[in-house]
Amino acid sequence: IDHLISLEIGGSNDPKNLWPQSYTTSPYNAHVKDTLENKLHYMVCHHALDLAVAQQAIRTDWIAACKLYVPECPK
Repeated sequence: IDHLISLEIGGSNDPKNLWPQSYTTSPYNAHVKDTLENKLHYMVCHHALDLAVAQQAIRTDWIAACKLYVPECPK
């Protein structure tokens, strides 16, 4: 189980924010999403990205957000 919007960018443990996610699927999996979450957290904390924008990006399409914000994200 993973958080759609991670706790580090204001997500919650509400069941509506939880979903199953594999660590073994390829190329997109929980490891890749964790990298995105860390990047978004860093950007929000360093005032490079608004919190609401980060939350919307990951909520709407986390793979597209990964491609946008994480250079090493699988293309």
